[in-house]
Amino acid sequence: MNHSGKRKPRAFSCPALLALVVGLLAPPPGDAAQRALEDLAARLEGNDARMRRDAVEALREDGSDEAVLILNSAAADPDTRVRRDVLEALLSFRRPATSPGLITFLADEERDHRREAVRGLVAAHAIEPSPGRGTRAVNWLMRRDEDFVLDPLRPVGSATTEALAGRLQDEDDEVRELAAGALGALEAAAEAPALARSAASDTDGGVQRAAIASLGEIGTDTAGDFLVGLLETSGREREIIEALGTMAYRPGGAAILAAYDEDPGSDRGRTALLALARMGHAGARGAFYHELRSRDGRRRAHAAEGLGRLDDRALVDGLIRDLLREDDDRVELAFCFALARLGQTPFVDKVVLSLADGRLRSFARSYALELGSSYLNEFIAYLDDPERDVRLELIGILERIGDSAAVPALTRLGTDADEALAVRARAAVRRLAPSDPGEGAGGR
Repeated sequence: MNHSGKRKPRAFSCPALLALVVGLLAPPPGDAAQRALEDLAARLEGNDARMRRDAVEALREDGSDEAVLILNSAAADPDTRVRRDVLEALLSFRRPATSPGLITFLADEERDHRREAVRGLVAAHAIEPSPGRGTRAVNWLMRRDEDFVLDPLRPVGSATTEALAGRLQDEDDEVRELAAGALGALEAAAEAPALARSAASDTDGGVQRAAIASLGEIGTDTAGDFLVGLLETSGREREIIEALGTMAYRPGGAAILAAYDEDPGSDRGRTALLALARMGHAGARGAFYHELRSRDGRRRAHAAEGLGRLDDRALVDGLIRDLLREDDDRVELAFCFALARLGQTPFVDKVVLSLADGRLRSFARSYALELGSSYLNEFIAYLDDPERDVRLELIGILERIGDSAAVPALTRLGTDADEALAVRARAAVRRLAPSDPGEGAGGR
């Protein structure tokens, strides 16, 4: 007992004292992490390839922006195995920050590295695929994936597109084909002349087809003029017509109508019909009426779409009569799109609900995107639909329409009990209403 009345100082046990000293002497966590990264960067400068590979793996696991910068600088490592590890690490991140490293790989001596680098540059600028559809979202070259969308918050730099255009001269056919497809996927308008040269003169048919398709994806007047010029000189008339239809380039309508009239019943004639329908070519009105009587459901669908795009409200009654006689779901959907296009709101229901039908989803999605802001309120109302696929698809559609009026409804959906759906809704809100006014700015 302390009889002096004074409290004795508290004694620290040895373990407690040691812990205090270590804590005082240890550097802040951020400094330690920085030193660790600096150590990994130094290892990448060493002579031991095994040590460099271990450093690459550690940087991949770190995954920070600083780690990406260090990996970018290692893209020219002299050892093929190290470079392969670096490439796989960069591909795993799917971020625009990896572009400098991937651009370096575009000139790699290994053709597989060049091929993967092209694919990686496209993936780095795309919106992440919707839940459950990850395997489809990477197949951008073959245009089989309707989910592929460029991320507006990941603008594509000119260094990327210029480097890809340089690969149009690669010695490997597949690299050239991939590069041509990538320029279309990235909407690289400035590289349209380079694509036109490849479309006209490359010795590989796959490269020519990819270049033609990409000009259609780019969709500028310059790209359209190139395609019309190619229509007169190239032997790939059908692919060119399809590309002109993709971009709905109306100045090419007369030439496409002439191609249709030459042989309406051929495959080329059907391609021309689709192109004319996509551009709503007024001169094709007679062809559209004629094709409504076709036994081929695809042709009837194209004809209905074309009539809807003529923007002639006098067509409504006739389209409704034809719809009532139709028994093909795909064609019915086309009629409903046409009627919605002509201002008949009730027919939007078929378009939206078809988003849940695997057979019709891709058509319904393209129709909804074309209807766009004109039917924004209707699309928002269907965010309460009991069908999960409808809600999920509409999130992506509203995001791509790009109207911030959808933000309140998407914000509410961001608290949905379905976590995958809620995550997708919150991502859409971030793109439609970025917190930083400058975020997402910048052209391609």
